[in-house]
Amino acid sequence: MDALPIRTLDELRKTPHWSFSSLNTFLNICSLRWAFERVYMAERESTAASLPFGRAFHAAASHFALCKMKGATPIIGELQDAFSEWLKLELSTTEKLRLDDGESFDTLNAQGRTMLLPLVEAWRDSQKVVAVSKAYSVPIMDGNGEQVSELPLIGESDLEVLEGGECVVVDWKTAARRWPDDKAGKDLQPTCLLYAKAKTAHDGRKWLFRFDVITKAKTPSIESHYTIRGKDDFNRLARLVEAVERAVNAEAFMPNEGGYFCSTCSYACACKAWHRKTSRATLSLAA
Repeated sequence: MDALPIRTLDELRKTPHWSFSSLNTFLNICSLRWAFERVYMAERESTAASLPFGRAFHAAASHFALCKMKGATPIIGELQDAFSEWLKLELSTTEKLRLDDGESFDTLNAQGRTMLLPLVEAWRDSQKVVAVSKAYSVPIMDGNGEQVSELPLIGESDLEVLEGGECVVVDWKTAARRWPDDKAGKDLQPTCLLYAKAKTAHDGRKWLFRFDVITKAKTPSIESHYTIRGKDDFNRLARLVEAVERAVNAEAFMPNEGGYFCSTCSYACACKAWHRKTSRATLSLAA
């Protein structure tokens, strides 16, 4: 089955779907948080500054890649100034923004401007940009060619390049510290994106995946983590979707007590009251 007609990611998010973010929240962060967002339609209590910061940084990185795609190289100062404007806009339009101790526009702006330096300096002109911010929507099929969900898998690749004869999907990550060497091999995001490429690329090329991780250290650095996926990984993805849908239909939503993301969760108060207020609800995957 061919890929579904491509629209922008914002348009795709308006209809019921699965995505890496949705699956990752349910499987690896907290199924109750997933339910607050997509079933109970709970109102966010706060939004951490890391979210608008990440959006602004991705906007600057995408602008840089688009310039490279057109054969141009933006002046680093101009790129940093563009980031500052995007950050200002993101922070001003984020509802219930939560700034932690030491966070302000000035500190976040200085951090982001500094983090752009290794991104630009590490750019390899040997790689040819073929796509920036490319959205996708594909049916979820198992290894037997059977469609396992009525909902498509949607998402967006940050960057796609040709590098040394290899086709590479690239995702930019900002991180507090360097990644362990085995993280990329365990991550679900490459599976989702490379599955989408397998469903949409009909030239027979095999695609690789690369995380470019920029640290938020005083002196930021960038590291590239390559990984691959194959048919068995894609079949496993299909089985995960089936399992998650069974859990959703059974309303098996539970708090991940003491989880890593608890301290910054946007639904902390709702979580504390969940066992007193929960009732059966109509399922919606449109968020």
